[in-house]
Amino acid sequence: MTLTDAQIGRNLRGVRERLAGSDPDDLALRMRLRGWHWDAATVESVEDGARPLLRSEADDLVGILGYSDGFLTAETDAEHEADITDQMVRRAEGHVRRATEWWQEVADRYRISGLTPPIDIDTVVAEAHRAHRDPDAALGVPLSDDSTTHMADWANRPERPVHPLDTIEAGAVWTDEQIAMQLDHDLREASDAVRYATVQLLRVSADG
Repeated sequence: MTLTDAQIGRNLRGVRERLAGSDPDDLALRMRLRGWHWDAATVESVEDGARPLLRSEADDLVGILGYSDGFLTAETDAEHEADITDQMVRRAEGHVRRATEWWQEVADRYRISGLTPPIDIDTVVAEAHRAHRDPDAALGVPLSDDSTTHMADWANRPERPVHPLDTIEAGAVWTDEQIAMQLDHDLREASDAVRYATVQLLRVSADG
């Protein structure tokens, strides 16, 4: 099968939109910074197959986008889609790995402090699978049960309550209660990161 300008253009659009997350103006700017007289119309013309992509331009494009020229030279839409999906799965796996490492770091801090994490990572992952199965489900518990006060009304109060962790002075020794509160906050953030990364991995794996 012969590679066409139209196929190269579709391949470029797929990498730009789905992997690099760049718009035509941004990609054109980055090409101009490398000496090419590109604007958004140039990007769109190449992606539409109306303007051939030069080999020398492709060298800079792959450097800008962060992916090899193999992503631009896939000969069919099916091959290109497989390349994109594989890369998205790899990226999602990396996000899950980093989020899991973060969660374990927080759990270790619990144990060093003589405390037990209130949730285990298996439960967090199971919640992510549930969120993937039922995208409309609301999981977790909100930090505040105040669902009647508007944010503007709260912010316009002459004196707003200060969060306990915001009252700690630099160099002060933390109380056990403050340590536990900070750990709970960090675990919540890490758990959210694991849930989100896991859902994203499940999504891209299902799409593939």
